Amino acid sequence: IITILRIVTDKETFKMLKELVSSKFFLISMIMVIGFSVYSLSLKSENDEKIENLQLSVKHAILALLIAILAKIDLVIAPFWLIFMASYYLGMG
Repeated sequence: IITILRIVTDKETFKMLKELVSSKFFLISMIMVIGFSVYSLSLKSENDEKIENLQLSVKHAILALLIAILAKIDLVIAPFWLIFMASYYLGMG
């Protein structure tokens, strides 16, 4: 919530996010990432170790992408809380 408030209220941060989202390369890449992630996470693992590893890798990659986006818009502390919440609440340690 604090991060969202910071993005909305800080004009410079909002401007950086707007520039990032308006990039065609970024949008096309994000669509590809979202499509691959949805496909990978929708697979039924049924105790298949390869699929479970794939899904865990995708979850970690999504976190890395979010951290990269936060770094791009100069939010330095937010990745700490993102990793903390993912590790604690989602068991991604």
